[in-house]
Amino acid sequence: MTGASLRRNVAAVVVGNGAYAICQFAMLAALARLTDSTEVGRYALALGVTAPLFLFAGLKLRQVQVTDVHGRNTPGEFLGLRIVMSVLALVASVGVALVAGQPPGPVTAVALNKMAEGQLDSLFGTLQRHEQMTNVARAQVARSTLGLVAFVAAVAATGSAAAGALALAAVNVLVSRATAAVVRRQGRSVRPELSPAALCSLAWLALPLGVSVALGSVLANVPRYLLQHFEGPSAVGVFAALAYVTATTGTVVQAVAESASPRLANQYAAGELGAMSRLLGRLVMTGAAIGLLGVVASWAFAAPVLRIVFGPEYAAHADVLVVLMVAATLQYAAVFVGTTVDAVRAFRVQAPLTALGLLTAIVAGWTLTRDGGLIGTAWSTVVTQVVLGVGHVVVLVTVLRPRLERRQPRHRALTGRR
Repeated sequence: MTGASLRRNVAAVVVGNGAYAICQFAMLAALARLTDSTEVGRYALALGVTAPLFLFAGLKLRQVQVTDVHGRNTPGEFLGLRIVMSVLALVASVGVALVAGQPPGPVTAVALNKMAEGQLDSLFGTLQRHEQMTNVARAQVARSTLGLVAFVAAVAATGSAAAGALALAAVNVLVSRATAAVVRRQGRSVRPELSPAALCSLAWLALPLGVSVALGSVLANVPRYLLQHFEGPSAVGVFAALAYVTATTGTVVQAVAESASPRLANQYAAGELGAMSRLLGRLVMTGAAIGLLGVVASWAFAAPVLRIVFGPEYAAHADVLVVLMVAATLQYAAVFVGTTVDAVRAFRVQAPLTALGLLTAIVAGWTLTRDGGLIGTAWSTVVTQVVLGVGHVVVLVTVLRPRLERRQPRHRALTGRR
């Protein structure tokens, strides 16, 4: 593949993910305007309950599929495992809501939407493995725009975020069917394969990633859990809205990471470590630059923009957004290191690293949220990202060192012969 091809893929994913992020942001803004911060908080808590379970159930299968350079598993096996695990995650989500005393309605609605998203993500993995990111982008734009219309209409009619989530689920099902037709036209199967032996083998391979991503989701939701404990659901709603601003600015970073992941995996499999290192360096600098621009923009414009989009209750905490953007800058730089760790298929080292980040988030978050409220919570995310960033670098160096050392004697021998 040429450099221009990678640029085209990045551009396509920026468009697709950008549309998705903008529409998600618009949904949150609409929810804030059409309801109140308490309803936003309930929705955020429903996401907090379901996200760790569905992320674990997803086993980060899309990344496993994208880095499956030698085709050890079929697209049908990835899709079949995703279906089985999604059903289990739905049951677990409702169970957790009942045990925790939360209303099961919002959690069930969000879980159903995540099931539909999971099937679509599996189809995206098939397309991404072959760097067909234009088709992924088209599907992203379709589900984002249709989903926004359906969500806003449902919330406006009912005043309920749960109704909006059900409307999103319906849209994702429709887009999944259209995307499956695209995959079939390319000569690839979209029929789920449910061979117990194949699914168990694939699940065992991906299990460390499932543990890692589930822990990562808990880590991401620790600030919400602590704010619920110390400040109440209104503070959770404000924090969720501000945090989503940083997720929106991370759209470009995620787009680049998705597009570069197959390239990094192919370079590693071919032994092109120098090219892989140079690409990684450019990616890290890109992520840091995007984050720094976000810090400057939030410092200069956060208050008036938040007042217009969400209202004065949110604009009063513009300083929280600036701190969250500092944490996002660290995350944007580190995400490419994590992508490279995935690309070299070093799956088993990631769960311990994420567990370290989770412990940091709990300890720092408990102290800083208790003493500082929303701004303290924001600073706890900075501390967590520092620990995770350093950890990812250490993991990647540790994984690559043996292969680099094997190459050095051969290089010296060739130099000596000359």
